[in-house]
Amino acid sequence: MGVDIVDTLPTALKNIMIIRDVIKNEKRGCIRLTVSISPDVASIHGGLIALLAMTSAEVVVTSLLHEEEALVVINHNINFLKHVALYGQEIDVESCIISKGEKVINIQTFVRSNEEDVAYAVTSFVSESP
Repeated sequence: MGVDIVDTLPTALKNIMIIRDVIKNEKRGCIRLTVSISPDVASIHGGLIALLAMTSAEVVVTSLLHEEEALVVINHNINFLKHVALYGQEIDVESCIISKGEKVINIQTFVRSNEEDVAYAVTSFVSESP
């Protein structure tokens, strides 16, 4: 997985979080991010959690593509399990490939805070060649 995670993040995320650790497991097709959210953020909204989950999933899938292939999200389903504890808590986001077909790739993502699951997502992508 030769993608630098910071380069793939939307600017809005770069401005409010610090990536503390990135662990890539190419054999399993996984990536785990540990991030800290800026204390300027009043609360950690579900939209931020969903964006972190989708971005992490995209990094995993992007590592599988050839340069000429395009990637399209066809479904992103997230279940929020618990509210994220505020201030000082790191958020761990782990995304792994669960299936890869000829064109469709499915990624599962767990979002954890304080060692507790706070969200679970499955994101489906389709890869297209020009």
